[in-house]
Amino acid sequence: MASIPQANYAVALLSYAQKNPDRVAIAGRTARVSYGALARLVLSYVLHLHVRGVTARSIVAIQGKSGVDSFCLALAANALGAPWIHIMHPIPSGQVQPTHQFLIPAYQGETREGFVSVDHSWASAPRGLPQAAAPTLNGFPGPAAPAVIATTSGTTGTPKLVLRSAAQVYQLMRRRPVDEFPGVATTFPMTMLFGFRIAVATLLAGRTLIEPDRFADMRAEGADAVFASPAQIEALLAKSPMPDRRMAVLHVGGAAVTPAQISHWLTYFDSVEIAYGSREAGDSGHMVVNRGEVPTDIRYTLHKDVQVEVVDDAETPVAPGETGHVRLKTPVMALGYYNDAEGSARAFRQGWFYPGDEGFFDPEGRLVIAGRNNDVVNIKGVKINLGFIDGFVRGMPGVAAVAAYFRPGSTGSGKLGVYVVPTDRDSSDAALKVMALRIRDVLERALGASLVPTDIDFVDGLALNDAGKTVRAPDLALKRLGAGRY
Repeated sequence: MASIPQANYAVALLSYAQKNPDRVAIAGRTARVSYGALARLVLSYVLHLHVRGVTARSIVAIQGKSGVDSFCLALAANALGAPWIHIMHPIPSGQVQPTHQFLIPAYQGETREGFVSVDHSWASAPRGLPQAAAPTLNGFPGPAAPAVIATTSGTTGTPKLVLRSAAQVYQLMRRRPVDEFPGVATTFPMTMLFGFRIAVATLLAGRTLIEPDRFADMRAEGADAVFASPAQIEALLAKSPMPDRRMAVLHVGGAAVTPAQISHWLTYFDSVEIAYGSREAGDSGHMVVNRGEVPTDIRYTLHKDVQVEVVDDAETPVAPGETGHVRLKTPVMALGYYNDAEGSARAFRQGWFYPGDEGFFDPEGRLVIAGRNNDVVNIKGVKINLGFIDGFVRGMPGVAAVAAYFRPGSTGSGKLGVYVVPTDRDSSDAALKVMALRIRDVLERALGASLVPTDIDFVDGLALNDAGKTVRAPDLALKRLGAGRY
């Protein structure tokens, strides 16, 4: 991938696909797509975008489920030099004004006001289009040209937009090389920035991209590397029996993980790499745990080209071991949020990006994340990070996953609640009552009576957003177990 021109990764991918038409490009949950079929679909989409006036000066909005069709539409936009945005969340009015909007897939006749529906006819060239009218695919005007407008996960409230140039997308691909693996599996949507760069990097390397539904799917397709969020890989492995042979490596990121989770994953993989990063700053650090090692906590070794400081409220660096606000600089850091001066002023200050993490440095200079600023709540005068509560409950026997939440009260106070996914989904009502008592006892002993949860909801699985991050909110529409709330 080192020789691919930064401004033309979409065009380079089309060129490779046309030269290697019979190789399997994508092994999806319901279909296998060859490189040749992928190239034909992208080129067909290019023609449909072209006749609708898409140029390098356009902004292409894609709405609908992420998959092969939306991925090909994004590549088609980039091949024409146009940036794209996949609208997965409501975006504040006026923050982005696409010149062209497409609804995909719309094969059941779905329509939406202001959107052009992409249907089966798009798999073929537009009728009556003269050969001479086909566009010349030069890719982006230059490396600095806008390529992707990414949306943040929205866990802090309203999602924000991050503009990435063609060169930055290429640089982000190179920060996670996949050339050494014959097959790469990912659970991230292919039109989310992280999923897109993993998909394009995998295909540029001539490998097969695998969209798994089970661990066995990845094994059958020859995957050696898996990219997933903690919640996504937990859901995937929950459907899978213990393997007779482990896969090479799991790359996990996007949310906090625990040593217990890592130990569980190492029964399926030889190595687990936990990434620390963001859409705004890219990959900033990692922790690697190999088979046979027993992790006790999560400590990130920072990449050599990344600068990180932990500061107090006055933005003065604190001493090692002291908790403060994390700020960082990376070579692939965005300059701010797209068309959001207020949000940019809060998160991007004096050349630093503030991701909203609380953390500290250990004596070896590794970064330890203590929690998120927005996860700090005030319960009866006591401030607590919800992720801190997760850690106590997640480490208990019989607990597969947990997410603490806060229910605001009418007088400024509020109540603590916890969603708990038990390892045995068929637990009896009596067993769940006992587990609820134990959870309350553990939290009271560790944190005090004021932080004992009012509600404990036993559920079949946690709610995830499009980025695979856990949603923390009361009264989510989740499948309850037993009596549901205890």
